[in-house]
Amino acid sequence: MDISLSIHNILVKILKNTPGLQHAMLTDYTGLTLANVTRSSSKLELEGIGALSMALFIGMRQQGNEVQLGPLGFVFSEFSEGKLILQSISEECILVGVISPNANIQSIKRSIKKYSVEISDQINLLKTARSVEQNISKGLLDAALTELE
Repeated sequence: MDISLSIHNILVKILKNTPGLQHAMLTDYTGLTLANVTRSSSKLELEGIGALSMALFIGMRQQGNEVQLGPLGFVFSEFSEGKLILQSISEECILVGVISPNANIQSIKRSIKKYSVEISDQINLLKTARSVEQNISKGLLDAALTELE
C-alpha cells in the first residue's frame, strides 16, 4: 500500500472515531501538508494553515524549552466558533485538528494520541523509502557518469 495513502487512511479513521473533530491534517516542519481529511464543505487554505500551525508549534516548543518544561505534547486554542489542537506526532510532524465548539477536548486528545503511533510509523516508512530512492538515484547517476568517462 502507498505510504501516503496509509497516512490518509489513518486520518480518516481518526475523523470517523472522534466526535467533534471536523478537520484533521498532518503537516511537516516546513508547513507542507502531508495529508488532510475533513467533514466540512468549506475550503481551507491548507498550506497557509500548515505553515502557521507549525510556526506556532515551534514557537511554543521553544518557549517551553526556555523555561525547562520538557517536550511539547500539544497546543490547544479556543475560539468563538470552535477549537484548534496541534498535536506532536514526531519531531518533524504535527497533526492539526479543527474541533467543533462543544466537543470534549480530552476525548479528542485521547483519540489523536491513540493513532499518533500509527502515523509516526508511517512517517518513518516514508522517510526510509525516500532515503532508499535517493540512494538509488545517486547510484544511477554515479553509474551514468562512470560510463561517460
